[in-house]
Order: sequence, then C-alpha cells, then structure tokens
Amino acid sequence: MLFSTGGISLEPIPAKLVYLPMPDGSLALAWEVAIYTLDAQHYWVVQVDASTGKVLGEENRVVHCQFDNQGLDLEGKTMHALHKHAAAEQLLVGQLELPIPFAAEAEAMSTNTGSYRVFPMPIESPNHGSRSLLSGAADASASPQGWHYTPFGVDTRTRGNNVFAYEDPNNNGSFDNHSPDGGASLLFDYPLDLTQQPVAYRDAAITNLFYWNNITHDVWYQYGFDEAGGNFQYDNFGRGGKQNDPVLAEAQDSRNISATRNNANFLTRADGQTSRMQMYLWSGLPDQDLFRVTSPGAIAGSYPAIEAAFSKPLTPEAVTGSLVLLNDGLQNPEGCTAPTNAAELAGQIAVVYRGTCGFADKVQQAQIAGAIAVVVINNAPGAPITMGGAPTNPSPAITIPAVMISQESGQLIRAQLDAGVAVEIALKNDGSGPEVDGDFDNGIIVHEYGHGISIRLTGGPDNVGCLPSAYRYSDGVVRPTEQMGEGWSDWFALMMTMTKADTREKVRGIGTYASLQPTDGRGIRPAPYSTDFAVNNFTYGATNNEALSAPHGVGFVWATMLWDMTWDLIDQYGFDPDLYRGKGGNNMAMQLVIDGLKLQPCEPGFVNGRDAILLADRINYGGANQELIWKAFARRGLGANADQGLSRLRIDQTENFDLPAAYLCTEPLSITAVPTSEVYTGGVPTTLYLGYGPQSVTLQANGDATNQYSWSPATGLSDVTSANPVFTPTAEGSYTFTVQAVNADQCTKYATITIEVIDVRCGANNERIWVCHSGKGMCVDTPTDVAQHLAHGDQLGACGTGSEPVQVLTLDAMPNPFNTQTTIKFSMQLASNYTLELRNSNGTLVGIVAQGTSAAGQEHTVVLSRGSLKNGIYLLRLITDQEVATLRIMVSK
Repeated sequence: MLFSTGGISLEPIPAKLVYLPMPDGSLALAWEVAIYTLDAQHYWVVQVDASTGKVLGEENRVVHCQFDNQGLDLEGKTMHALHKHAAAEQLLVGQLELPIPFAAEAEAMSTNTGSYRVFPMPIESPNHGSRSLLSGAADASASPQGWHYTPFGVDTRTRGNNVFAYEDPNNNGSFDNHSPDGGASLLFDYPLDLTQQPVAYRDAAITNLFYWNNITHDVWYQYGFDEAGGNFQYDNFGRGGKQNDPVLAEAQDSRNISATRNNANFLTRADGQTSRMQMYLWSGLPDQDLFRVTSPGAIAGSYPAIEAAFSKPLTPEAVTGSLVLLNDGLQNPEGCTAPTNAAELAGQIAVVYRGTCGFADKVQQAQIAGAIAVVVINNAPGAPITMGGAPTNPSPAITIPAVMISQESGQLIRAQLDAGVAVEIALKNDGSGPEVDGDFDNGIIVHEYGHGISIRLTGGPDNVGCLPSAYRYSDGVVRPTEQMGEGWSDWFALMMTMTKADTREKVRGIGTYASLQPTDGRGIRPAPYSTDFAVNNFTYGATNNEALSAPHGVGFVWATMLWDMTWDLIDQYGFDPDLYRGKGGNNMAMQLVIDGLKLQPCEPGFVNGRDAILLADRINYGGANQELIWKAFARRGLGANADQGLSRLRIDQTENFDLPAAYLCTEPLSITAVPTSEVYTGGVPTTLYLGYGPQSVTLQANGDATNQYSWSPATGLSDVTSANPVFTPTAEGSYTFTVQAVNADQCTKYATITIEVIDVRCGANNERIWVCHSGKGMCVDTPTDVAQHLAHGDQLGACGTGSEPVQVLTLDAMPNPFNTQTTIKFSMQLASNYTLELRNSNGTLVGIVAQGTSAAGQEHTVVLSRGSLKNGIYLLRLITDQEVATLRIMVSK
C-alpha cells in the first residue's frame, strides 16, 4: 500500500507486510513502513508486529557522520545518535522511486567533455594542495557518455548520469535549487575566496562536489562497483542492475539554518532508487571571548570554549550567571540523571563533566532543573570539542546554550567552587571567522559516497539492511552492533587521497580541513591512521570499550586494520598512482576490499570481513597473499583465534594475535648429508676424508617445493640457491653451513650443518693414504692396501695412543700475522721424509717452502718472506711419511 505524505514525510509512505526473522529463529508477520522526515535527516524504516502493534525493528537509513573532533567519544551513542543503520532482519521498503526531472529539451551538444576547476584527486582539501582546471576527467569505461549525459540529452549544469549536484541552503531537497551552468562549452571555472562566507563561492563548491562524486563513481567502477554491483546511475547502458538512481549531492546543505552544522550524511536506498548525499557547513574559528570568568579576580579572564551543535546559539548579548555544580551523586557529576539540587540550579549556569551519557541528555537534564545554560568540562586533556547529537528523549526540546571548556580550565574553576568561592561567568558570541565548507573536504565526500558502496555491496544491491549499527532486542533496548561501515568509508577516503610520497608511518587524519586542523592533525577519529603503533595502537579488543563510539569508533578500528594490510601489500608490490588500472599493492588492496564486501555475509562482524578478504585473495590471486593478510590482521588482534561473538553486539569480542598453524613456522627445517661415493670408510656422512672415499657430499634441506633457498657461506658449494648443493672440499677443516628457506607464504626458517674434512693423504706427493693400524699410524699404498686395512677394522686418519708410537709433528710460525716475513719452526718425533707446502685459502698449491729428510726430534727453522704474496689467509702443510700437520697463517699490511 502507498499512503500520502501525511504532512510528516517528504515522500509518500509505503507500507507492506513482511516476515521478520526474530532472534529465536522464528518469523514474525509485521507491517513495514518508511518515513522520510521533512528535515531530510531521517529515513525511518520501522517494523510493527501485525498482531500486537509492538515495534520489532527500526532503522534510520540516513547515515550521518556528525564527527567527534576530539576523537575518543566518551559520550557513547549520543555523539552519533543520528547515525544508525538498518537492523539485520529488516527488509527493503517497496520500490519507491524519487523522480529526477531531467529536461527532455536539453541542448544536444557535439561534445560531452566538461572542464572543472577543482581540487583534483588525490588532493584532499585546500590545505593539501591547489585547484586545477581539468578536462577529459571522465573514464571511458565507467562513464562512456561523459559526466553530463542523460537519457534525454546532455545537461549543461552539474548534473548527469552519475550525480546531480546542487545547493540546498534551506534543506528542502528541491531540484529547483541552484546548480551552476557551464554553458555549451561545459566550462565550470569559478572563483574561490575562502576568507568569505561559503555562499560567496557556492558555484565553486558545487563544482568540486560534482567532480568528486563522479571521480569516486569512475574509480570504484574498475573494481566491481558497477551496474551489476548496484552502482548509482540514471542509465545502465544495458549492463545489468537497476537504473534511475544517480546520487543527489546537496552542497552547503542547510546553509540558512544555523543549528545544522558540522555534519554530512548519505541515504542509501536499494538499487533503482535514488540516494542522497548532504554536505554541511562546519563552524569557523570560534569567538575567543566566548567563555569569560568575571569573578573571582584570581581566575578572571577568557578561556577556550566551543558551543554545542544542538543548543541555543549564543549571541553578542551575554548570558551571565553563577556556576553551580550539578549534583548527581558523582565526584565529577555527569548529569545523566535528574539532579538532586534543582533548587540551586534554577536560574544559574550548571556545571557537568563529559562522561558516559550523551551531551544533549545532560544539557536537557540541567534545563529541566531550571538552569539557564550548561558548561561541560572535558574529562580528557587537550582542547574542548564540538558537542553533537540529540537527546534520547526528544521532549522537551533544548532551548538553552551549552559550551564545553577544557579539562585544564575546569580544574581552575572546580578548585574555586570546592573552596566555596562563587564563580561568575559571561557567555556570548560576537561572531566567528568564516564557516568552513565541507564540499572542499574531499575525504569526507568520498567517505559519504563510500557508505553507498559498502551498503549496496554487502548482501547485494537489493538489500540495503545488511550493515546495521544498532539492533532492538526482545527487552526493547537498542544496542550497538559490531558494524564496520564507518571503517570502509574512511578507508575509501584514504585510498583516493594517497600520494606516491606517502609512507606507512605518515599521520593521516580524516576531516582535518573541515575541523580546522593541520594536515598532520589527528582528524575526527580516536587516533590518526598510521601503521606506527606509537601513533595508532588500537587493536580489536578496543571495540569492547563502550567509551569508543559506535559505529564511528568501531569502524575506525576496522579501517586501521585495512590500512595496515594496504601498506603491507604496497611494500610487497609497490604503489601505483593509477587508481583506475594500476597494478600496485594499493590497487590489489582496493580489489580485495571490494570483493570482500561482495563475499561477506549479511550483518558481518570483523571475523567475517577478514575471512571474506582472505577468500577474495584466493579467488583473485591464487592465495599468494594469505600470510601477508593474516599477519596484518593478527597484528591488530584479529588473529586465527579471534572471536567476534555476536555481530549484533559490540561488547563480546575476543582479540587474538596468533597466526594459523600453517604460517607459524613451527615445522623445523633440517639438513642431511648424502655421500657421493659408496666406498666404505667406516665413518659418517658428515665426515669427509680428503684423498680417499667420498671427497664430496650432497647437502639436502627438507621443505616443500615452493621454498626458496639461500646457503652461506658459498665456498665449496655447487649452487647456493638449491635445496641440494654439493660440497667439495679442497682443504682440511671444519665447515659449518647455514641454509635459509622461505616458502611462498613468506615463512622463513633456518638450519645449520657442520662437515668435518680430514686430509688423509700422505707421502711425498700425496700419493698414499694414512691408516691407523693396531694403534700405529701407517702411510700405505692405495687402493688395495687401504681396503684390506679397512676390512680388518683399521681406520682412516690419525691414531690415538697405542702399542707403537705414532708420528707427532710440531709446526709454528712467528710472527703470525706477518707483513714482510715470518719464521717457521717444525719437528718430527720419528725420522721421516718431509715436505712443507704453502697453499692459498682455496687449497691451491702456492709453492714448496722446504723439503728433505729429518732425523727423529730434529728441529727445523725456515724463514718465509712475503715476496709476491697478497694479503690474505694461507695454509702451511707439513707432510711426512706418516702424518700431516697444518697451520693457518695470515699475510697483512
């Protein structure tokens, strides 16, 4: 059924019977009605039990972003009381189309390429860069007929297939409101003087709003927010989806209504029904004499203060009175309940603290008690903030002024009150600087548009009730949900205003321009966006803290995780400034998030959102980034064992920082040695006998086929990038090798192995093999004699003490290291032939230092001159008939 507007709705009121899923799994028959309130601030969708008349569900589909300038919102829901989304069980209102009266007689034009003087992507605001005159900005795939095409012809104003941008100073949403006309040449080039009030440059503002709505449409079209995905277009060109739904973008909304400031919102309706963006003005620099203490003289003077957005505006005529501390039983009264000292408050100015209830609620309580104004003391260090929201009970309306002062100012005043000293103040506003136009804070524009993207993609474009920020329980209480919509919108804004010069640690605040902050300010969130935990240390567990607002604060934590993941992808694949068809890590992140929105279930929680992005990576990139994505989320507490609890409840989350077992690197890496010879030596594979048997060995590192290997040191190895390099020694010694294995998931492991190399060669020309026979060292012929010895239990190499003496050699050099020469001394316990060799570090023979026959115990002295020897390490080898001794020497400067 379709009812008239009844004087309460901007549009006829649809009503239909629906079956509503209930928490216990049952279905309730209910009437669902939709009312678009006359101030365009609420699009209420309400379900009423068809039998009992009980309200079963409600939502406001106008997504408000009445931002908290200070960040952490201790006022709970009321700072954002107007910002509610649909409860999950609510169904779509009937197909009510808001007509868009494009002029059928619009002039046919030879070109549809406009020129626009704007702050172009990626410039975030006037504080971040300058305006430019752009032409040819429309993307051919997303907007094939240009930005001014309509099914009825080209429109020369700021309206076209994707968006209709116009001013709405009186908040009436009329299509007859002003929109700039670029004429036949479609030239939209208007002056901008930010020292004037916004009305003076409305055409420049509307043009910027038109440009950013179109550019946002075109960019995200490339990643899947297209016709089939439910995007905003009048004509879908036969590409699927439902049409007749461009965005209605209202610039300088409510300019002539002073109480409506510091806000922006977006109404998302189902595919085929128009959606609306309302961009408001923001308060300029406040009057520095807004709050003045007139008595006592000890603290007299002006103090920083900011007026509430919902209270009666101050004027040049001062509101004066004594400060009276509201009494609600708390040491620092919050005014959330009726005061017990109403008689004292009557006709005076009430003092309360920022705390656990809404700003408007505490002002309303003081007003009911008879206070003529309210001063709210901030409960956190730093400057006062803008107080927003509306009272939980709309009656009575707030008719008194209210201001916030800083915690530091409040401490001075409180000390006087506690000492029994009367404090007199004057509240007035002699005027402030020019207001700030939100139409130039491009991050906020994208943020609002982003609500349309996330709402239409989650659950499909025909179901716009899948991102509820509140849910009415069976006890009648409406509780916030674990909803990430504000996070996606912040992230969309960050992605479209990135530059190649940005770094992962850079401070990125949302709404710094609109809220009069520097470009490196914290913005309108609990902390700026940065991967640096010293700047932003929020993790999943913070969403349980009800002092963190919902949905803005909850969404902020989600965007923090997405931002970390984005930078990890950029570090891996680089940044590409081409947001349309680039191949960088930022482009990959954009694709993953859009596809994650499509893949996640209706009413998702953080775990659902994470898993959908992981699934998108497996679909799009074959799972190449699984560990990277897991690590990004786990770093912020959304690890493998994180538990979101009920997505309809924002206080039952469990954070966890663990990775899945597959990425923990718990499987040890090991190395085995495989001899390259089958000759029996009586030893083990990690012991090599240089001169006999296996003179090389294959090192085998275990691991899957996707591992990349790196061995060090490289000396003696055949291939330092192989899992199975061959080690071929050239000299005696102990060799320790380390292998690093990195698999496709970037899991890195290490292992080491030590190979002992024993030189068993003997004889004048190393033609014989040293064998230990019956405790006596013997230099025997090869190979038959050696084989016979080994078959009888003898061993290669030197003997220990036995029944017969073995050769004992001494070999020394002084000085060592040496520059010009060194003196070498050596002796043998047994008479023997000997050769003293000098070899380089690779085992190559450099020369014979000495050679001859020695008597038992005879000491020999030889002087070795540097000569042509280069700096480095050399090996002296004393070879006798029975034994070999070695000594490392160094030649240095």
